[in-house]
Amino acid sequence: MEGISIGDAIKEFLSQYKHSDRILEAQLVGVWNQIIDPHINSFTQSVTFKKGKLFVSLSSSVSRNELMMNKRKIIASINEYFGYEVISDIVLR
Repeated sequence: MEGISIGDAIKEFLSQYKHSDRILEAQLVGVWNQIIDPHINSFTQSVTFKKGKLFVSLSSSVSRNELMMNKRKIIASINEYFGYEVISDIVLR
């Protein structure tokens, strides 16, 4: 008998769980802190997640511009970390 992997089971659970955005948001905050340069991350005021979009508020326009230029790379890094497409866009404020 062949079962499903733990990762697939978690993905299935999250897709069916009505508050999965909240679970992913908590995980994404941790991932954000890992993949973003600590200097830039020091200007991060909040990170929220809703319907495939990561909303990031920053206190520095310079950091916002730098992240805007690297947005595709950041999205790819986050999705690679999770092993599937978690976010489709990052909205920088």
